[in-house]
Amino acid sequence: MYAISTTTVKSRLHEVPATIMSAFVFSFVLLFPSLVVLVLSGFFRDFEMKQGTLQGLGFVAMLSVFGTGLAMMMNYKLLSISTPLFASTVTLLMPIVAIIWRILDGEKLTAVQTIGAIIILAGLIFLRSKPKS
Repeated sequence: MYAISTTTVKSRLHEVPATIMSAFVFSFVLLFPSLVVLVLSGFFRDFEMKQGTLQGLGFVAMLSVFGTGLAMMMNYKLLSISTPLFASTVTLLMPIVAIIWRILDGEKLTAVQTIGAIIILAGLIFLRSKPKS
């Protein structure tokens, strides 16, 4: 899906600024499905106004704005100044950054995550290497 997204944005929406593009995606494309999931999961029915709950909700909001929103804006900016192939290979690094955050947070790294990171890095090396003539 990254390939379809990056090539579509680059070919059809290249004149739209990165901030406008990420604001649209964040507001309309992500907001509606998120609200549907929250309603269907009973979030609004079971939500309790407690200190820990509000703090957790604040952290999720910070992660969504600064993690997802900022990453989208940087991705669209990178796409506007480079090729779709380069921009899509950079997005493959996101799971590795997430694993680094996980380690810094003191969580355990599983074997499946390590294998996944190795596969992603191998794919990046394969995509970025020049063919031998």
